[in-house]
Amino acid sequence: MAGSGTDTIDPQEIIYCVNHPRTETLIRCSRCLDPICTKCAIRTPVGLRCPTCARRGRSPLYVLAPQDYPIIAIVALAVSLVAGALATQAGLFFTVFLSIPAGGIIAEAVLRARRKRGRPVQIITGVCIALGALAGPVVLRMVASGGLALPANALVLVASLLNLNSILFAVLAIGAAVARLR
Repeated sequence: MAGSGTDTIDPQEIIYCVNHPRTETLIRCSRCLDPICTKCAIRTPVGLRCPTCARRGRSPLYVLAPQDYPIIAIVALAVSLVAGALATQAGLFFTVFLSIPAGGIIAEAVLRARRKRGRPVQIITGVCIALGALAGPVVLRMVASGGLALPANALVLVASLLNLNSILFAVLAIGAAVARLR
């Protein structure tokens, strides 16, 4: 163990809190085994901890800095736009079977970009996949028409947004990406 706690604990021994030397206690930190009183004890999911051990943070894999959010969003959206555009061109059969690997590829791109995981990364990636799945066909039509203007006919735009392949791709790819980013 890491603390000054002894290897063998004698239940008959009178111990005093390391932070309050005049306070008798029967409690020890669940990590370092230092004696702590009820004033010092901090409740954690794994038991009572001393203030020093309780302050130790989460894994750096799950802690995001402010600059991580836009980078994750840009990477996820870029890959999702390409995958969403390709999903609309594939038949329904291919969309079903290729959406899950595509979600894994998107998640892997996000992981390689910032080496971060967790709930915020899952949410950002899921939203970007949904946007990419819905906007991918529109971007594909814009590029195919030779310009960067939206289609003149609103019906073409709505048909591109509500494509069954896009919706199916979004649902399956989000599920795969979220599972990969846990």
